[in-house]
Amino acid sequence: MGRRPILCAECHPSNALGAPGVPGLPSLSKAIHEKHHDAVPDTLAGCYNCHPGPETQCLRDVMSTQYGMDCIDCHGGMEAVADNPDPWLNEPRCDGCHTDPEYAQNNALYRLSTGHGGLYCEACHDSTHAVAASSQPRDGIKFLELQGHVGTLDTCTVCHAVQPVGPGPHGLWAPQTANLINYNPTRGVPEGGNLQSLRLSDDDRLQVHTVSMGGGVAQGVVVDVAAISPLLTADEMNVTLEWSASVAGTKAILSLFNYNQNAWVAVGQWPLGQNDHVVMTADIANPARYIRSSDGLVKARIMSLGSTQTFPQGYSIKVDQIEIHLMPAQ
Repeated sequence: MGRRPILCAECHPSNALGAPGVPGLPSLSKAIHEKHHDAVPDTLAGCYNCHPGPETQCLRDVMSTQYGMDCIDCHGGMEAVADNPDPWLNEPRCDGCHTDPEYAQNNALYRLSTGHGGLYCEACHDSTHAVAASSQPRDGIKFLELQGHVGTLDTCTVCHAVQPVGPGPHGLWAPQTANLINYNPTRGVPEGGNLQSLRLSDDDRLQVHTVSMGGGVAQGVVVDVAAISPLLTADEMNVTLEWSASVAGTKAILSLFNYNQNAWVAVGQWPLGQNDHVVMTADIANPARYIRSSDGLVKARIMSLGSTQTFPQGYSIKVDQIEIHLMPAQ
């Protein structure tokens, strides 16, 4: 070779660069993966040697964070990638696993596929390797600003002027949101905010200071929230809210009132920090037990506890925008 550097794709074809290469030579992808298949393990760490490097570690999507999947689950190992006849253009498809026709891709690549109303799939689900809900908070900023909570764009009125009736994308029915009607700090000293603070995501927070609980060995806050569900039966329910504390190192528990058991049941527990943090429960199955059959009343309880020894002066919690989402029975 009479010069340096040499672009590999000058000789080895690369669809990524639109480079045809030299006829008869293997693609750049095949050459690299075949050459190194004995040296690089078929693991996430192995892939991160090159894609996109050990520092960036781009895999952060819901499949990896909630279902434990990694590169190999979709792309296969080094030999499988080397045997790909058309790399970068022949890639794993969502409908390879999601086989219901409602999830069929209309393009070979997810990033170019479209669905509901001609929107790109990425418009609601986010980009490849960052499919919502991502493990990285910054990926969720757009969803938070558009619909008030992170995760897949599932709030129809982000685009529609009024809530549509009937099935939407993938044949799914739109989730419904319960209407907050009341709140009550049953334990704690109110320091600011009101019901509207719980309805909107803004700088106006409901703030409550802890009081002594448990014989003086604990500081705590309990805030009960009531809402009316538009549905008396539903397939799933989840709750999102934004909260923070005046101190670091404590935690909060979210409970729902179970009308079948006539008791509060914890549905989520998270650490509380000094920065605002949005949390969302996992989908709650059989939500009818949390909906009063006579009028649709749903009751949620936010509780935070801390040691009096650790927090002798107590602390305050701030709560903002509670949303109770219900998925209609199909």
